[in-house]
Amino acid sequence: MSEEQYTISKTLELLRSEFPDLTLSSLRFLEKEGLLQPHRTQGGHRLYSDEDIARIRLIKRLQSQRYYPLENIRHMLG
Repeated sequence: MSEEQYTISKTLELLRSEFPDLTLSSLRFLEKEGLLQPHRTQGGHRLYSDEDIARIRLIKRLQSQRYYPLENIRHMLG
């Protein structure tokens, strides 16, 4: 059974109510920083799994509720 995968816009839609400041740019930035590794289609489009979405939630909570810098978060997620 394959896991559901979401486009970047659907991912934002799923997380927007919880994290209104989340943007396409911030998701791309988290990927650039090595904190996310969404699957890529042959055409280069990002697809996010449920695990990726849970990881985004954790990163955003650590940033907003605990005020951890990304470098600390990167080490925590190891």
